[in-house]
Amino acid sequence: MLLVAGLVLLAAFVLVEMRVAHPLLPLRIVLNRFRGGAYLAIGLSAIGVFGIFLFLTYYLQLTLAYSPVKSGLAFLPMIAAIVAASTTSSGVLTALLNTLAASALTSYLVTHGRGPLVLAQAAVHSYVVAFWISAAILAGSAVVCGLVLPSGTLALATGPAARPAAVTREEMSVQ
Repeated sequence: MLLVAGLVLLAAFVLVEMRVAHPLLPLRIVLNRFRGGAYLAIGLSAIGVFGIFLFLTYYLQLTLAYSPVKSGLAFLPMIAAIVAASTTSSGVLTALLNTLAASALTSYLVTHGRGPLVLAQAAVHSYVVAFWISAAILAGSAVVCGLVLPSGTLALATGPAARPAAVTREEMSVQ
């Protein structure tokens, strides 16, 4: 019900913004594919982080029987890692890719001579090098996540007999 109400209010907001002379959020900003894509990526990331925190809270409090304070303290290392990664990764990665692109540009110019066509080809070469290095970093991160994070397919493949029975909250409080 709340989701439907939110969608109706969003549609009403868009209709009002299309008709007023001075909108709060001009639609051309959202319809720009770069900004719209960035807003969509940030929105989906926020939804994912919300889901992680919600279900991790359920896990900590219902399965591991942590108190709310202990659950909050258990979140602190993850929060510190998120803050550290978000503040340093952008600058470090940008500096690294700019350095690699400049190095690729310089080496291309040194080996291929001078001229306007060679300069254009060197610029394209430096962007291609930066693209493939960033793609390799992303693929490496995906491989590390795949190796480090536990897989649920083993539990599904072994069947319900191999998995431990679920313990209810009442059974935990009896112990």
